[in-house]
Amino acid sequence: MTHFLLRLYDWLHVRPLLRWGLMCCALLALLLGVGQAHFKEDIGDFLPDASRYGDETAVYAQANAGNRIAVVFSGAPADSLVAAVDAFTARLAQADTGHLAAHVTGSVDLARMERTTAAAYAHVPAFLLPADVRRMERAVRSPDAVVQGMERLYTALLMPTGDLAEQTFARDPLQLFAPVGTALQQGGDGLRFSLYDDHIFTPDGRHALVLVESAAGRSETGRNARLVALIDATAAAVEAQAQGASAAKAPHGAGMQLKVRQIGAPTIAVTNARQIKTDSLWAIGLAVVLIVAFLAVVLPNVRNICLVLLTVGLGWLLGLAVLSTVRTSVSVIVLGISSVAVGIAINYPLHFVAHLRHAGDVRRNLRELASPLLIGNVTTVGAFAALVPLHASALRDLGLFAAALLVGTLAVVLVLLPHWVKVPAPRAAETQRAEAPVAPRRRTARHWALWTGIGVALTLVLGYFSLDTAFDADLRRLNYMRPEQRELLAEMVKLRGGSGETEPVYVTATGRTLDEALRRSEALGRDIEPLRRRGTVKTEVSADRFLPSAEEQARRERAWQAFAQRNASRLTTELAHEAERRGVRPATFADFFATVRRAGTPEARAEVERFGRAQCEALIVERDGRCLVTRVLTVPHKQADRVAQKLNARAERAGTGFAFTVRTMNESGVRGLSVDFNLIGWVCGAIVFGFLWLSFGRLELALLAFLPMACSWVWILGTMHLLDLRFNLVNVILATFIFGQGDDYSIFVTEGLLYEYTYRRPMLASYRRGIVISAVIMFVGMGTLLIARHPALRSLGEITVLGMGCVVLAAALLPPWVFGRLVREESGRWAMPVTLGGLWRNGLAALCETTLGVVLSVYGWWCLVVLRATPKRRARFRKAVHRAARWAVCRRCGVEVALPDVAGEHREGGELLVVPVHTCSDALLLAATSSRCVQVGGTGSWLRGLRRKWLYKAGLLVDSRAETRHEAIRVAAAEGRCPVVWLDEGDDTWQRALRTAADFG
Repeated sequence: MTHFLLRLYDWLHVRPLLRWGLMCCALLALLLGVGQAHFKEDIGDFLPDASRYGDETAVYAQANAGNRIAVVFSGAPADSLVAAVDAFTARLAQADTGHLAAHVTGSVDLARMERTTAAAYAHVPAFLLPADVRRMERAVRSPDAVVQGMERLYTALLMPTGDLAEQTFARDPLQLFAPVGTALQQGGDGLRFSLYDDHIFTPDGRHALVLVESAAGRSETGRNARLVALIDATAAAVEAQAQGASAAKAPHGAGMQLKVRQIGAPTIAVTNARQIKTDSLWAIGLAVVLIVAFLAVVLPNVRNICLVLLTVGLGWLLGLAVLSTVRTSVSVIVLGISSVAVGIAINYPLHFVAHLRHAGDVRRNLRELASPLLIGNVTTVGAFAALVPLHASALRDLGLFAAALLVGTLAVVLVLLPHWVKVPAPRAAETQRAEAPVAPRRRTARHWALWTGIGVALTLVLGYFSLDTAFDADLRRLNYMRPEQRELLAEMVKLRGGSGETEPVYVTATGRTLDEALRRSEALGRDIEPLRRRGTVKTEVSADRFLPSAEEQARRERAWQAFAQRNASRLTTELAHEAERRGVRPATFADFFATVRRAGTPEARAEVERFGRAQCEALIVERDGRCLVTRVLTVPHKQADRVAQKLNARAERAGTGFAFTVRTMNESGVRGLSVDFNLIGWVCGAIVFGFLWLSFGRLELALLAFLPMACSWVWILGTMHLLDLRFNLVNVILATFIFGQGDDYSIFVTEGLLYEYTYRRPMLASYRRGIVISAVIMFVGMGTLLIARHPALRSLGEITVLGMGCVVLAAALLPPWVFGRLVREESGRWAMPVTLGGLWRNGLAALCETTLGVVLSVYGWWCLVVLRATPKRRARFRKAVHRAARWAVCRRCGVEVALPDVAGEHREGGELLVVPVHTCSDALLLAATSSRCVQVGGTGSWLRGLRRKWLYKAGLLVDSRAETRHEAIRVAAAEGRCPVVWLDEGDDTWQRALRTAADFG
């Protein structure tokens, strides 16, 4: 690939018009691709879209009106609040020209309430629970039940709330259907409120409410930001109007202090988006100033600085164009978070520009950098591409965008940037260093052992703590809310009966049809009955009353028919008589008489279902061809998770649904994302390691480049546990980024070490300079997020600083240390590198040599002791030792070995070899060359594996004592064998060799 890039550079270098034409065409194509982009701001894209988690979030959003904004009016008397609400709704309706609000509720529509009540009483038998029928049986059992019922009704009409009683006077004079009316007033969403002048107030009467439903949903922050701004502007106008009116009435008084505030899921999402933008702008502004100042110092050439920014800009355009082509809409939040990929992409032009001064020539610079840049790019692109299979659409888009960005940036660096850059004039000292040969550094054993021990101990300790690193599953900790918003949210929780001591549990039944889901929900309701009796369930909101299944509806109608057959005649007669006695026309109760006499008429299923769906809209979700019906239980906070787990286990065993709390919902979503990232981590590691092995061609070099990445992650996770830092839904994205940065740094350091070992020219210092520049830029660029107020952005800064510190430290220290151990000797000479194959061969050879030593010892004992030691048997034993030594030498080397006859087997005797000892294997090598050698002293480690007794008897070894060796050597020479005398290596080796030869004559 490097050869191809060099040929492409030479071909384009002499064709400037073609270069510029290609660049213009590419830029035009990128702009056309970017022009098709449709942008959106949906924070929900980062949540996993797996089936179970998607069901839970859909149920939670529907049950809690996730698209609703509550506008709260306070600080004034009730009448003033009513006037403020009316003014607000009128102004908002007039100003909402973009139809940002789907529905605005500031007061109760009495006509609509009347129609709803009439529809409910028209089908009231379908809405009576078994407990209601039993209550009615007890109520009408008394002979004077009708008289007592009329007395209670007249008393209620005299109360301040008599208008509500008057509405039910004609339909239910005996209050037989009172539970239906009470449930109708409470509504299907479980909200608790009171009415004042037909306006919605909190139960304590301190706050008036206006409910605004967003047309864009809860997470589309683009349109919701406009809606929130519109509500703020309208609220400010209403506050000013109210304060002006109050000041006019009480010019010398304090006047009322009307406050209009808003809260809701869309408002919180917009607040988070605004804070993210504010923090990002501050962080980016500070980072740009610091980075530009830093680049001005390390890269004084302004042109090259601009080219670095231009290169990354072209790569960014390519990423956006690819994403716009593949996706129908592009998330603005994804583009903002993708700045971490820009931090990796900027490495490529930075390395190219920073290395120019060292190379001194563009072509040579391209030749030296093409390989590490390509290897680093492929591995990092593979790591980001591994995000594409994840279950969150935003993470899939991030992986695709980052991969295209990195590929595009590298293409510009390798194809166009070499023709644009200006080579800086090298300094004299740099030229001298570049041409000086590289000698291996001498290492000090004591210091090496000390630092190695410290590093290994630290890694083991951090590795132990890394096992306890936790994933923060509470997504609420990533929300940013102002203090007044937190206070207002606590007030709104009370509207649903919530408090710090209770927590909602959501029990959901699923089915292919609505009726199947309703049947399963009713079965789950029967499972909950023991919890109700024990008092564990404080309150419950369900669709049981107004939306029964067809089977349950038929059962209720049969119960009502039985009740009506027993009591209808008596009740109608007594009620008509009592009405006449009190001066009321019996026709007033015509609706009640019709309901009681409708004993044998089944209620229309379609009408009941239509009414029930309207009342229980917050409890029904239709998703992916399935229907989900939910019941919301309020249980003590300490028992919520246990109750949810118990009900969920039952529902899953029966295959009817599931149960969850907010905590378990967040944990399940984050758990799915965590599992995805664990899988992606292993896949990324395998991809990167496999490509490193393929690129370097040696397993040892792949391990050398991969070691810093593995160790740095152990350090990162262990330090996170010690500092109580946790991964969350946002900062876990940095796992891929840190992995990619560590990958690039390790590859550059490894390439620099290989270059110095191969060509004996300095290269590592230049690569390290590029790494330092890149690391400083990333520290500054992402470290400025530490000043952010938003917890998600601040966690990004914390993880980046920690991760980059560990990655840079590992890349700078580990490869040089390991490489030095592999290729450098104690004396400081370059040596053949230690390889895994060599270690395996040596270990296997050592095992075999030990086995051969035992076998030869047994054979020598048999030949030389048990049998008589004849010259023939001694020669045979020497041949056996020679063959074993030859086999061991050939296996140790791992290549074809040619062993010369150093002892001169085919020459006449009389020679004497005096050999200095270099290694412990010298004796083994000498025994492998010939079986005619007689070794004097320095037997070596291999021959020590045999018993010296057999060696002496076979004539392979001669005692080095002066009084016996001369005679033994003369005997060996007379037999035509060659004596070999071993000497320890030193400065006077050859002088001692001459003296030894003279001693032997």
